[in-house]
Amino acid sequence: MKTLLFILIIAVMPLAGLIAQDNQEKNSIQQTANKGCISGNCNNGIGKYVFDNGNTYEGQWKRKAPNGKGKFVFSNGELYEGDVKDGNYHGRGVHTFSNGDKYEGEFMYDFIHGFGTYTFADGSYYSGYFRENSRYGRGTFVCKDGSTYTGYWANGVRNGVGTQAYPNGEKYTGQWRGDKRHGQGRIDFANGDKYIGEFVNGQMEGEGIYFYADNSYFQGKFEAGKAIDGTLVRKTGEKQIVQR
Repeated sequence: MKTLLFILIIAVMPLAGLIAQDNQEKNSIQQTANKGCISGNCNNGIGKYVFDNGNTYEGQWKRKAPNGKGKFVFSNGELYEGDVKDGNYHGRGVHTFSNGDKYEGEFMYDFIHGFGTYTFADGSYYSGYFRENSRYGRGTFVCKDGSTYTGYWANGVRNGVGTQAYPNGEKYTGQWRGDKRHGQGRIDFANGDKYIGEFVNGQMEGEGIYFYADNSYFQGKFEAGKAIDGTLVRKTGEKQIVQR
């Protein structure tokens, strides 16, 4: 009896080892199945792929790369859905950022490039042209406070000719450089005054005319936002020479 029991134990031990090994292999296979191409055809077709960092892509494939229409879901909460080329955002798509911002429009090799609308989490938005992730060309920016700018941009800032309108009714139309009023322009102030003339680095500077709401006006030179040399014509028609 003891001999038979011993023989049975010896016989079962290799089997137990094989079962344990088989379970380990199954676990390993299951872990591997959670990464890489987990469904479909990730060479030339439609498939879903899980990357080592947890990001996923589901959509069309060509030459073993995302090509066509697809969706990227990132582990940080970001999402892209649209056209892809060789694994890059390319064409039209929607990118939702982890901070709540959202862009819908054209892409070129992962860059926001072309025409589109970028909406910020606070409700502000820009609709217009981009070049390599920066506002570039003609577009409109609407701030959450209601102020708007419509005109030209370069490297993400106002540059060229454009109109800025403010919630209090003030409006500037003219030239910009480096996000400041610079060159020829016109301001219509909220109190009814207006200025037409030259600007330098955001201030009235150079030759210009300042019209007051009471119908008097000053014509001459300005510096750092102030009239320095010229003629003040009062609403009565009386003229006064102004000199620095």
